[in-house]
Amino acid sequence: MTTFQTPEQTLLARAHQLDKDDPLEVYRATFLEAPDSDLVAYLDGNSLGRPLRAAAERMDRFIREQWAGRMSGAMIRPPDSNSTWEAGSKAMY
Repeated sequence: MTTFQTPEQTLLARAHQLDKDDPLEVYRATFLEAPDSDLVAYLDGNSLGRPLRAAAERMDRFIREQWAGRMSGAMIRPPDSNSTWEAGSKAMY
């Protein structure tokens, strides 16, 4: 008995085989995806594409450890004053 496939089934089977044979598949995990994303193709010519996990992790580390870390105990001079106040104290305007 011969099984016939619709053109859609044939194309879908071909797409699955191409995905399976894709040599770049190993890099998929290096990019961030939205947890609820069902996006199949990302076709935006003006985009840099999906962000790398490593870039997001480095930005997070920079924000939490370096940028935020610089704020603790920092002395800030208001532009119209010769006085200073410590970060975290209440500003009086």
